[in-house]
Parts: sequence; C-alpha cells; structure tokens
Amino acid sequence: MPIASAQVKSSLLLAALTAKKNITIVEGKYTRDHTERMINYFGGRVSSINKESKNYISLSDKSMDKEHSNYIVAGDFSSSAFIIVAALISNEADILIKNVGINETRSGLIYVLKEMNGDIQILNKRNQSNEEVADIRVRSSKLKGIEVPTWVIPNIIDEIPILSIAASFADGKTSIKDAKELRVKESDRLQATSDGLSKIGVHHKQLEDGIEIYGDSNFFIDRENIIISSYDDHRIAMSFLVAGMKSQNGIKVKDCENIKTSFPNFIELMNNLGGNLCEI
Repeated sequence: MPIASAQVKSSLLLAALTAKKNITIVEGKYTRDHTERMINYFGGRVSSINKESKNYISLSDKSMDKEHSNYIVAGDFSSSAFIIVAALISNEADILIKNVGINETRSGLIYVLKEMNGDIQILNKRNQSNEEVADIRVRSSKLKGIEVPTWVIPNIIDEIPILSIAASFADGKTSIKDAKELRVKESDRLQATSDGLSKIGVHHKQLEDGIEIYGDSNFFIDRENIIISSYDDHRIAMSFLVAGMKSQNGIKVKDCENIKTSFPNFIELMNNLGGNLCEI
C-alpha cells in the first residue's frame, strides 16, 4: 500500500476472508492490528512478517473454526487519549482510567507522552479476547517538547490533534512529521488543528506533512470570544474542548454533534472529572 492505513488493510483482509481467498498485503509501516487479532481469535490464520523495512500481512483461506460465546471489545484507546491529555495539562490531577485497550499497534501515544515527561502508569495488564488491556493512571505533569519519531506516526495518526494540544502546554518545540494522511481524514486535520491553534494563540508552523508546535508549560489561554470550527470532525472538536480547560474565558467549538459518533458520553464524563463543558 502506498500509504500505511489500518482501515484499508482491514477492508482487504475482510474482503479476502469473505471471498475465501489468500491475500498478502505489504505496508511500508506497521499499522494497528485489531482485525488480524480478531480473525485469529476466531480460528482464522493471519501472520505478519517484517522484512526489509516493510510489513507483510498474509491471510490464508482457512475458515474460522473456533466457537466463542463472547467477544469482549477493549475500551477504546483513542477515546482515553482525551482524558489522558486533559489530566496531564491540568493542575493536581490524578486519574485512573480502567479497561483500556493497550494493543502495541494502537497505544503509541503513551510512549510519546512519556517521552514528553508525562506521568503515566500502566497497571493491571491482562489479555482479553486476544487483545491487551490495562488500567491507566495519569497525573498532572510538566511536559516538554520532543521530535516525535516518524516510526510511531501510523500508530498515533488519530491522536495527533490531541497530541498537538499536549504539545501546546509543553516547554519547547514539538515536531510532528510524516503525517500527510491527516489531510484526508474526516477533515484536513493538519489544517483544522493549525486553525484552532492560531485561534487560541499557540505559536506553530504547519508543514505539508505535519506540524511544529512551540509550547509553554505555563501557557494559559487568555483571549476572549474564541470560536473554533470543528470542521464536523469529532477529534478536532474534543481536542479543543480539552484545550478550553486551560482557558480563562472559555472556548466555543462549533458543530460538536459529531462527537457522538465516537464518544457519546464525552461531555458528561469530562464534567464528572471536573470539567465545565456545556452545550449551547
């Protein structure tokens, strides 16, 4: 595949499975493997081999022959990312998020935030329906900017908008590159993130394939009448609502109905944790 994409890979695997055909998919970078794990859990046969800096995923036409009465879907890591960053940039926060999927192809944001000096602990690790699950403890931290390794980008592609918020409240420059896929998500997420950062007063530089953010751990948003467009993108909406926690006068994010597509109780949960979000 010219661009590493877990969604495209999953579509091809499921199509081949339905057609009872063998398939080998070659990705330039390792992407999340939830579909492969699910197929194997039900007795299918998917293998992955890394060779010459490429990942080869092969599905045999063997039928799925295991009968399981239950399949437990792990808690969504992408949803937990908003809570994790909210806790890191808040004052005196100490939060335990339970039953989160920490699949190594999905939870690269943990690695990145730890590199940024985030106080994050992985507790009670266990296996559940062929997926790794754990509880995550997060405490307020004085973050620092880093150059995000390009190898982790496919793993964190959906979390880059909320990572950009963390970077805004981290000392120094955070550089995110090789993320051109963000331009063809639910919105052009690089442009949407850049537009939002400009509105809240964060110094940054948008790149063709990424963004450089010049943050400050003491940054506090003091502008008035900030109105940010979500571009009908749930991740942009939630990211800037989290940023609003560090605002003196609040932030208005337009078109937030889209949040319900992935995190329907986001507002209720954030308010239960001490936030002050309301629909108008």
